[in-house]
Parts: sequence; C-alpha cells; structure tokens
Amino acid sequence: MKEILRRLELIKVSIGLEDIDVIISQIEKLKTLQIDDEVYHIIDLLEQDRLDVAVVMITKYYKRYFPLVQEEEREIKALKKELSHLEDELNYLSEQKSLYIHQIDEFNSTYFRELGTLTRKIFQEREMLLELQIRNARIEDKGFIEVFLEEAKKDHLLFDEMYREQQKYQIEPLSDAENTILRVLYAKACKLCHPDVIDSDIRDEAETIFMELNSAYQKNDLEKVKKIKKNLESGKGFEYASDKINDIHGLKAKIEQINARIETISSEIESITLDETYQRIDQLTHQGDYFNETKSALEDEYLSIQAKMEEVSEAFSENWRQKLIDWAYSQKIESLLVQEEELAGLESIDLSNKSLSVLPDEIGYLQNLKSIDLSHNTITALPDTFAELHELTHLNLSFNSLSKVPTFIGSLINLKDLDLSNNLIHELDENIGRLHNLNMLRLNDNKLVSLPQSIWELEKLQGLFLKGNNL
Repeated sequence: MKEILRRLELIKVSIGLEDIDVIISQIEKLKTLQIDDEVYHIIDLLEQDRLDVAVVMITKYYKRYFPLVQEEEREIKALKKELSHLEDELNYLSEQKSLYIHQIDEFNSTYFRELGTLTRKIFQEREMLLELQIRNARIEDKGFIEVFLEEAKKDHLLFDEMYREQQKYQIEPLSDAENTILRVLYAKACKLCHPDVIDSDIRDEAETIFMELNSAYQKNDLEKVKKIKKNLESGKGFEYASDKINDIHGLKAKIEQINARIETISSEIESITLDETYQRIDQLTHQGDYFNETKSALEDEYLSIQAKMEEVSEAFSENWRQKLIDWAYSQKIESLLVQEEELAGLESIDLSNKSLSVLPDEIGYLQNLKSIDLSHNTITALPDTFAELHELTHLNLSFNSLSKVPTFIGSLINLKDLDLSNNLIHELDENIGRLHNLNMLRLNDNKLVSLPQSIWELEKLQGLFLKGNNL
C-alpha cells in the first residue's frame, strides 16, 4: 500500500507540472503492483486524459489509506525493534553455549593430555587385579567378581575410545591473554554470520561460515577465527533479517522462529550447565591445582592397586598349588601328589587313561612343564590357562573328544610334537601356523575337510599325519 500511495502522489504532482513522461512512467509501475479496482479506475482516467477527475480520485484515495499506511509503518517499526532485540539475545545465548562447550572440550583435552596415560594404566591394573582375584576365588564367589570384571572392561573400553578420539582432535592450550582475544573475536564474528538471524535467502552460505567459525573456536585456532572475522568485516558479512524484512507477516514469522531458537538454545545451555564436567569446571578456582591434585590421587590409586595385586598374587601362589593337589587326590593322579613346593618345578606329567573330561585351570600354572600326556580321556576343551605353558614341547591329546583346536594353541611357541589324532576335529585354527618349532603334527582319524593356509608356515615340520579325514 505504501508503494501505491507513493506512485499516486508522484502522478498527482506530475499532473500539476504537466510532466507527461513521469505520469506515463508511474502508470506502468503501478500496473506491476497489486492494486485494487479503485486504482485501476484512476489509471483508466489518466489514460483517457481525464486528469482533473483523476486528481480528485487520487486525493480521496490518499486520504482514506494514508492513515492505515502510517499505522502499518508504526507496527513494522515496533516489530523490527523487537526482532533486533531478539537477534541480540540469540547471539548472546549462542556465544554462551559455544563458550560452555569450549570450556568443557578444553578441560577434557587437558585431562587426557595430563592424566590420560596414567588413567589407562589404572584401568589395565584394575582388570589384572580382578582376573587374579577370580583365579584365587572360591567357585561360589567367581561369578560375583566376574560381574565387576565385565564392568571394568566396559569402562576401560569407553575410556580408550574417548582417549583415541581426543588424540585426533587435541586442543592446543592458549595463554589467558590469547583466550580472551579468542573469545572477543569469536563473539564479533558470530554476530556477523549467525544463520538464525540472517535473511533466509542466504542462510545456507551463512551456516557454512558459522560452522567453520565454531570449529575453529572449539580447536583454539586463533588465526583461523581472526581470518574469518576479517573476511566478514571486509564486505562478506550478512544482512540481519531485522534490517531486510519490511512486511508485518515476514517480521512476525521471523520473530516466532527466533523465539523458538532461543527456547531451544536456552534448554541446551541448561543441559550443559547440569553436566558433571561443567559443574566441576564451574567450581574450580584454579585448574592447574585440580590436575596436580588429581594426578597425585591417581598415582596413589595406581600404587594401591599394585600393592593389592602383589598381595593377591602371593595368596594365589599358595592357593593354586593346594587346589591342584586336592584335584589330583580326587582323581587319583599320583604324578601330581607331591609336595606343594615341588609342583611349580614339574617338567612332565602323565594324565592318560584317567577318564578326564575337564581339566582344572591350575594345570596352566605349571609353567615349567615341557611334556603333557592327556591321551585316552574324554576331554572336549582345554582351559584358557594352557596358553601360559610357553615351555611346553610335547602335547599328546590323542583319543579324546575335541571338536576344534583352541585359538590359544598359537601361544605354545616352543611346541615340537603335537598329537591330536583320534578326536572329532572338523577344522584347524589359523593360529596353528604360529607354531614355528613344530616337528610332528598328528591329525589322523578326525573329521577335517580342509586345512588352513597357515599350515604352510610351519617351516620345521617333518611329519604331518592326515589319514582318516575327509580331505
């Protein structure tokens, strides 16, 4: 309406000045606008050269609609002012949110840089301690400790993932003065390209620059933030919606949109300030003291876990021998019925033809063993502790009920003679190829249908027995 009144007023003045060219020009421009029937009638009068009647009609039209235009302009002015205040509030909240996130990221980065390695060692030691305690525990207590071990492994895995992620995006520390400069530059640049206060026609471009700015800010990249701000100030800045939108509907829509964003960011800020890390930062007076104190506490914890491990190891050393002797007594295995102090020194044991289906974990603690005969039993699996028998050179498992070779077989690196004949084995683990000292491998009378490629890595192998399989 304002534009229509302006054109009609120009025509009225031009009629008084008898400026026909301006009249014709303004008529054409009026036709491009959204005009009502009354204005079309005025145009008809002008084109019929009935200028006096047209002047009367223009005067009446102007008097009727000019007050409405003034009221609209006042409303537009008020809406622009409201929108401008909301833009300022949104900018402030966005800066606060970025500042809080930056503080948390910087704190975490410092933590992982200063304390990450030590914390990882503590996680490792905790797991080792719990594993020792499981070995030493009574059967009825093992399940309870295993729950704690699973939780410890999950915590360790989660921390390792966070540690590796931090290593990728390590934030370089800045001095207090540089931090102040960074925050000021970021705030100024943020106001020049915040996509939520920019006109929608160029929002995508503004959003790209805004994301780049935020990334540089979170990484403490002072030079990058300087460069973005300079580019924005040198003519690449964006016009605010409150400066560009001039209609009531558009202004109200933008106000509604920004109010929604303010509500969202306010909620996000509330969540951030309730975060445990942020609350810890907020309560600190000096971060340097906090990290020094935390490091001292972690070092004490590390030493405490190590001392506990030594204590449990000593108890375990005494306990496993008695457990193994008790088992040997129950199974009538005379070769193991020796003095406790002699057990650890055993180099050879014969457990053949004992009707054994299960072996105790403690067998794997006889770490000086060089030869074990377990033939002619009903064994279906070996305990994982067998992986610790690194001195073993001869292992006879023939005439048992094994369906597969355990993965840890590759740990027995000194094995020279391995007899797995007359079992139910249907496949060999690839780790068999790690037995580089193996001379004899007996696999006859099993259910093998293929051999792993790693079998060809056994360069010292002199005898391979495969008769009675499905190869």
